[in-house]
Amino acid sequence: FASGVGLVVLRRLEDAIKDRDTIHAVILGTAINNDGQRKVGYLAPSVAGQAEVIAEALSIAGVSADQISYVETHGTGTMVGDPLEIKGLTQAFREQTQRNGFCAIASLKTNVGHLDAAAGIAGLIKVAMALKHRQLPASLHFNCANPQIDFENSPFYVNRELADWTPTDGPRRAGVTSLGIGGTNAHVIVEEAPIAARPKESRSLHLLTLSARSEPALDEAAARLAQHLRDNPELRLADVAFTCQLGRREFPCRRIAVASDLQEAVTRLAARETRPNFSGTAATDAPSVVFLFPGQGSQYVGMAAELHANDRIFRDQLDRCAELLRAHLGSDLRDILFARSECLESATQTLNRTSITQPTLFAIEYALAQWWLALGVRPQAMVGHSIGEYVAACLAGVMTLEDALALVTVRGRLMEQCAPGAMLAVGAAAQRLSLGADCSIAAVNSPEQCVVTGSTVAIEALQRQLGETGVACHRLPTTHAFHSALMDPILEPFRDHLKKVALRPPQLPYLSNLTGTWVTAAQATDPDYWVAHLRNTVRFSDAAAELLKQPSAVLIEVGPGQTLGSLVRQHVSGKDGAKRPVIVSSLGRRGESEIDSAHLLSALGQVWVAGQPIDWSVLHADESVQRVSLPTYPFQRQRFWIEPDETPQSPATPTKSGATTFGASASAKSTAVPADEVIDPNDVDRWFYQRAWRSAPRPVSQPLAPTCWLILKDPAGLGEQIHLRARAAGHQVVQVLPGEFFKHCGGDCYTLRPGVREDYDALLADLAKRELLPRKIVHLWSVNREGAQT
Repeated sequence: FASGVGLVVLRRLEDAIKDRDTIHAVILGTAINNDGQRKVGYLAPSVAGQAEVIAEALSIAGVSADQISYVETHGTGTMVGDPLEIKGLTQAFREQTQRNGFCAIASLKTNVGHLDAAAGIAGLIKVAMALKHRQLPASLHFNCANPQIDFENSPFYVNRELADWTPTDGPRRAGVTSLGIGGTNAHVIVEEAPIAARPKESRSLHLLTLSARSEPALDEAAARLAQHLRDNPELRLADVAFTCQLGRREFPCRRIAVASDLQEAVTRLAARETRPNFSGTAATDAPSVVFLFPGQGSQYVGMAAELHANDRIFRDQLDRCAELLRAHLGSDLRDILFARSECLESATQTLNRTSITQPTLFAIEYALAQWWLALGVRPQAMVGHSIGEYVAACLAGVMTLEDALALVTVRGRLMEQCAPGAMLAVGAAAQRLSLGADCSIAAVNSPEQCVVTGSTVAIEALQRQLGETGVACHRLPTTHAFHSALMDPILEPFRDHLKKVALRPPQLPYLSNLTGTWVTAAQATDPDYWVAHLRNTVRFSDAAAELLKQPSAVLIEVGPGQTLGSLVRQHVSGKDGAKRPVIVSSLGRRGESEIDSAHLLSALGQVWVAGQPIDWSVLHADESVQRVSLPTYPFQRQRFWIEPDETPQSPATPTKSGATTFGASASAKSTAVPADEVIDPNDVDRWFYQRAWRSAPRPVSQPLAPTCWLILKDPAGLGEQIHLRARAAGHQVVQVLPGEFFKHCGGDCYTLRPGVREDYDALLADLAKRELLPRKIVHLWSVNREGAQT
């Protein structure tokens, strides 16, 4: 006999397939009965009862005995039980087949002993693993059969060695028998899991997520997963990522890794501090999310090309925008955006035209925003830089997508028609600059950075002047002076177009470029606001300061590059104690080697690390993935065992009469032998040691200071005795007797209903009014007369 416990997870097959779980085996049918009076003895089952339960299980499973090629027997190895079990099996099989020696039998008891109540479940687990690995396990230590078993004329043979399990007809199927004391019989028919075709990898990159309750546990989880991937090179990385995301609970300490194959995943998991591997502690509550939409100047040919090719959500949204823009642009922006390398120079010139840049940036940012929204990342606030505010307004419901695309196209076309100009980025506060009449401040991006706009001649002169004084500055790649007086000729035509657009109050809060604070419904629905938005200074610095008032926010730059995120960081750099916000960018900058999918998945992982819930199922909606077995949680075990006392024990003390006394003595000296002393074998008195105890006088108790006692008095009289003694010692006593209702009987006596909370509350309330709150409570209602006498 042995001790053990077994556990299996059962699901309906269709549910397991739907949820893409790992299926080890399928239970086709089960049956259970009791032999009743037919059993040979209390510990021995009957042949008829076993045969009936096996036949019933086969019938429920819908398979014939010929289709069973292995039976995990109860197999206790007893002289009486084993022959009865084989007779029952043979009788059940003979109802459907006359074949001999085709079905292997074995017993797990030869491996682990008899696990008593867990023997049956252990056998089921063994069969599931045998089906999974397609091998017939051996019954160990078998030399010859019990002479009372006629194997030659039965369907069964004892499997002596591990062998490949080759089915002859259909899938592999097995039976599992378990027999209980008292005549209970159980039989289960099990079939191998359905074979699923190994799908092709649909993504080139995958995001692995790990979490734990502590940093040491997280480190161990990463190490375990890395080792598991090394040991199981046949795993699909898509399945591993799917299982990490949807098959594990989420804990505060988190880590992510983006990889294209198992080897890279192992490397990323081991390289804790290297990008694109990120670790952090998630906020207790989900952080608020802010979308940042960049403006003109961040565009480049090829941005999001790889994402468009490989991500359906982004592709569908960008394609929708491109189709809507055909009528306004007269061309397909995808031909420009995703131009071939031989057309790169021409495509770059076309994309840098304001009439093309602005609708293209809008489409890219809108498609990226829809990607984040689809994965459950919804902003609580938004801010856009110049053209980026149109994306925020569209998402907030101020204008429809169709109207927004038409509006930004008209805006870009009108701005392109204005006189040429230039723009200069200056590394200094706007108020420090002395500007001429032909220059104005286009944008205040941070406390120490602004953009000056104006005529080309005026900007060149300002650039020379600032260079001579040591102020850092550089020209921006624009052909026009946006947000300057050179835009004045197009203000009225733009206002006329705005009057045709239905503007609605925003349903999501976003910050205004004009005011640097939250846009109002009146502003968002006023055409004059959008005209002033085109002409006046972009106050992004004020908007960033307003954003940072929200604690624990996660800022996501929804567009190409990291310009806005860098500007926000400048507001907290150098400030003592300032908490740096979590800022991530959706796409890389021009010239970066990292592909779009890797950058976006890293951003998604960082947002999850910060504590934002993600709808992972959307990420895998177009993939054929399943949950696979991965290392379980790395519990950080701590030892709390009380170690044995290593204090040397005193020997027993012989008395004059030869007896030994046992008593407690604080002054007793140890007579332990030093570790290096050699004991004389003839000195028998020093062979053994034990603790010695000596009687000590009872300590004298000190009288208690007078206080208030509450005594729930018993009918046996013990409470009355305590009452009298407490009174005599100067204590104040409140007596409580069991009754049919709460009542103050006068003086310091009450009645109440035992176990009724309201009565106890009323008692304490009345005592509080009388300033009689008890410091000692004696509950005696469970004392009877015998207990009192005792």
